[in-house]
Amino acid sequence: MRTKTLIGLTLLTLLPLWTFLSIGGPAFAQNVDKDFSDRVVYLDDDGKKQDSRDVKVETATYEDAGVKYLKGRSKSERNGSRIIMVLYGDTPPVYLEGEQNLQRGRFKEAASSFDGAKNAVDAGKCRPWVLEYAAVRRGQALTGLGRTEKGLLPDAVKEFKAALSANGKSILYDEIHLGLVEAYSLQGKWNEAKAAGQNLLNVGKIIKQPIWQAKAQAAIAQVLLEQKKFAEAVSAFGDLAALAAREGKYVKNERRKADLAELEISGAVEQGWALIAAAETTGAWDKAKSHFDGLAGHYPGNEAVAAAVLNGVGMTLMKTDPRAAYMKFCEAQVTNFNARTEVARALYLKAQALKAMGGATNNQRAEEALKELRKFYPDTPFARK
Repeated sequence: MRTKTLIGLTLLTLLPLWTFLSIGGPAFAQNVDKDFSDRVVYLDDDGKKQDSRDVKVETATYEDAGVKYLKGRSKSERNGSRIIMVLYGDTPPVYLEGEQNLQRGRFKEAASSFDGAKNAVDAGKCRPWVLEYAAVRRGQALTGLGRTEKGLLPDAVKEFKAALSANGKSILYDEIHLGLVEAYSLQGKWNEAKAAGQNLLNVGKIIKQPIWQAKAQAAIAQVLLEQKKFAEAVSAFGDLAALAAREGKYVKNERRKADLAELEISGAVEQGWALIAAAETTGAWDKAKSHFDGLAGHYPGNEAVAAAVLNGVGMTLMKTDPRAAYMKFCEAQVTNFNARTEVARALYLKAQALKAMGGATNNQRAEEALKELRKFYPDTPFARK
């Protein structure tokens, strides 16, 4: 079994596009100097969500977002690392179409839309922020296409770099660098991929943004696993779990605390899958089984962990007793329904176990499991295998 069949999450799944910043606009402004108002949603010192409306966003970087109130009040600064959402009042409709297509996985249409959005700046219908943001989104669309059309990946890299050229401290700095990690990884450019992840990790430390640090650490660990540097990947995923657990103690906002808790669990689970990948080569199945057995006690009541434990233990049985492994995968699928990624993994592994058991009936059941996987979990990496 190839290593990538054991990787639980692709970079895009592990590192989602829409977790830090959203952009939108209620209307298409015909006059970018007057007929619009922006909106900024951010966290205050106590971690509570605040909402600034009727403002003009004059700067937007990971250090600060400068806004000017439109109703007589003076200019104000918002800490960039606390920004949740920026909505620009002069957002072109074609840009919004691009975001919708991107979220729906219509990457070709999205890339075209974002290319068209850049023309709105030349036409004087929106401010230059579109050049930066459309480049990021077009890079993400091209990366999506690049999973099957490798020749598009260098263009994706160019788009991400164009966004940095437009704003070296972009508020989308995390998405840019996570995009670079994936685009480089898909090309097998491991050093460049790790460098992009390390860059994000460093900036996250500087601006005290633990979510960025954790996502960067996850990306670096994933690259090491793709490289088949198993020992380093095991260590890196362990570092992710430790980082997220440590930083989560000091975060005041409950949503971000929950995000860090999820990243902690992801690190612990993926560490187990890195051990499984290593065992494929070294035969150290006992070490992998011990790790998964320990997860259940460390994270009691968590469905994702419970399903991962069943899947992990099943994998340790695959070569010696595929029928027993199959039963573990079935249990993971039916008892932890809300653990979407692990249920998808269970379906994929169930099919592999059935094939290993052999026979025409089992092969047919394996194909049925894969059809179920593609029908109900099309957005997971296992559906693309």
